[in-house]
Amino acid sequence: MLNSRLFVRAQGFTFRDAFAYLYTRKVTIAKFVASGSTAAAVEFSLLYVLKEYAGLHYLISSSIAFCVAVVVGFTLQKFWTFENRELDRIQRQAIQYFALGLTNLGINAVLMYLLVENFHLWYMLAQVLACGMLACNNFLMYNLFIFKPEAENLDELGE
Repeated sequence: MLNSRLFVRAQGFTFRDAFAYLYTRKVTIAKFVASGSTAAAVEFSLLYVLKEYAGLHYLISSSIAFCVAVVVGFTLQKFWTFENRELDRIQRQAIQYFALGLTNLGINAVLMYLLVENFHLWYMLAQVLACGMLACNNFLMYNLFIFKPEAENLDELGE
């Protein structure tokens, strides 16, 4: 125990630094959940309206709703959750975000089909489960790659 404390102090890392780091991560995770919940609310509402009132097939409704939610999610995640104000990389970030969104769209459609057709779940419950499965992966991708500050990306490349 003593050795680990000495190591931490020798590295110039204090418990105050650790607390600040963990607090920042908690706030980021809370914002991620809030942003994701907002995008999910848009998605679920649109899914329900398109399926029940517009009479579209649940897979078509789910795909349209998912695409709209991706736009809402990008805006919230970039500017609020990860506080990434860089506009010079917004095109690249949008392409990465939407590529991940398209990948997720395919995974979401497969999960929806399996959960509704094979497991006979209500389509709304199936959508909740599908979104939950994708959320953890999304946080890691956004945090580590898409919205990571440019300075950190350059440090990794040795520039």
